[in-house]
Amino acid sequence: MSEKPWDMSEVFTRSWEQQGISCGITYTEFGTINGYIQLPEGWEGDIYDLECNGGITYPPDAGRWTGFDTNHSWDVWPRAERLARMKPEVRKIYEDHPELTLSGSMICESPIHWTEQRVMKEVNQLAEQVADGA
Repeated sequence: MSEKPWDMSEVFTRSWEQQGISCGITYTEFGTINGYIQLPEGWEGDIYDLECNGGITYPPDAGRWTGFDTNHSWDVWPRAERLARMKPEVRKIYEDHPELTLSGSMICESPIHWTEQRVMKEVNQLAEQVADGA
């Protein structure tokens, strides 16, 4: 682990830059993917004005990283893909009980069907808002 707690490079599954903004995604223990951007130093916007899936979930940390998750009742992931990313102890619960749903798609009228590429696109849109001065 890095000596700098705000150095997310070892946490991310993928990282890149979009319009000069550092971006990254990480897999969660529940098999979903979170998206993050690093706010530029001196950025004075309101993070809660930024538009992303479900709004900002994670306020900026010491390294100015902020982001969103894809584990809301309307967020849908392909079951096999999500199970493959889960921590083994979490995956076992769902494998032992296939009747358990992995999303709120059964109760949501407008589910969002996620892929890793779609999360990356959402991260890019978040970065563009910041780069454009939102």
